[in-house]
Amino acid sequence: MNYRWIVYIGKRYIQSRRSGRVITPSFLSILGIAVGVTALIAVLSVMNGLQLGFIEDILEINSYHLRITGEFFDKEQVQQVIDGVEQLEGVRSYSKFIDSQTLVQGEFSDYQSSLVRGIPEEQALRDQGLMEQLNLLHGEFSLHANSDPGVVIGRQLASILGVGLGDTVQMISMTGSSFANLNPQQTGFTVTGIFESGYYQYDSAFCFIDYQYVDQIDAGNSQPTFGIKLNSRYRDRHALQELRDRLRPITESVKLKSWREYNRSFFGALRVEKLTMMVVLGLIFVVVAVNIKNSLERSVMEKREEIGILRAVGSSNVSVRYIFLVEGALIGIIGAVGGTMLGMAISLHINEVFSAIELLLNGILDFIHLFLVPIGGGGSVEIFSTATFYMQEVPVRILYIDVMIIVLFAAGVSVIAAYAASKRISEFRPAEILRNE
Repeated sequence: MNYRWIVYIGKRYIQSRRSGRVITPSFLSILGIAVGVTALIAVLSVMNGLQLGFIEDILEINSYHLRITGEFFDKEQVQQVIDGVEQLEGVRSYSKFIDSQTLVQGEFSDYQSSLVRGIPEEQALRDQGLMEQLNLLHGEFSLHANSDPGVVIGRQLASILGVGLGDTVQMISMTGSSFANLNPQQTGFTVTGIFESGYYQYDSAFCFIDYQYVDQIDAGNSQPTFGIKLNSRYRDRHALQELRDRLRPITESVKLKSWREYNRSFFGALRVEKLTMMVVLGLIFVVVAVNIKNSLERSVMEKREEIGILRAVGSSNVSVRYIFLVEGALIGIIGAVGGTMLGMAISLHINEVFSAIELLLNGILDFIHLFLVPIGGGGSVEIFSTATFYMQEVPVRILYIDVMIIVLFAAGVSVIAAYAASKRISEFRPAEILRNE
């Protein structure tokens, strides 16, 4: 079958106008597809930026990709774990650490609850992902202040405690042989660095001290945890199985978890949030698909005479239906391509877009306040304020797999709508059309 004439007529139908109308129905359908694609790409790009920022903070700072914990670690078991990790392929870095929940106090502040992580300084410095995510604002990641113990704390916690570089914070531990004679003991740590990860939970309640000082605030009650970071976090299942095989002699003494299991509830909530947003915004395409179907059905009825002539000169019923399928596919492709370009442009300049909207709204308010004082209030509008949101700008992350799915979905609903509309052609009888019309 020669499809060239089908494509040619399909393109002509997109460009054709109905009598008395300046805007073609096809243009409105293309515009609807473009708006839907633009909205989905822009919203998902901002959502991905926020979610992936949180995920990377959690994985790089707190949870790691794999964790090995044990209730009764002895020196032999610790060495077996280290040997097994070092033989594992695709390991970017690893370190042992102990987390301890304690109270921290500045010189002129009340006690604040904080999670203190004891980690060997040399292992922390080798973890480039941790260093990049912490984003040290002041000082350096040094867990020693000359011969004294040092601490690296979050910016918000430093602000709450009222401390800066070189100041001393007191950490509280409870010591005693039994619960009845527990006594609080204070240990001073000198602030050597202040970080800002961009995740408020860590910036307001997270500290790093050297591994050797953990006993001073934890009384030796906690067992070390081994955190492992892989070159690709999506390789965690394979690495977990390989690690279980290597640590089989001590499997009963240790527990292995991947980042998926350790953060299951939080990451599951993020996944549901993203899926729900896609479904809600995807309803735009359902509305557009109905509009395309109704528009093409009207087009089929208006072109009865042309369809009758095509059938009379030898065109098959299927060939004529292909014309409207081509028209629907072109509507979807043109709308999807245009919406993709606009959506990516808005996503990459979302902060400038917010600034322009704020400028426009504030200009309108100033105009109302100037000329319509009795009903105008003046004031200032801030769509994105750093005082409200704990970030300097709106993060954006464009995932091309998401873009591809959106484009394919937009083009697909257009073709499906065109197919549904073209079924009316099967009801036409060429002889009756040519005789009556």
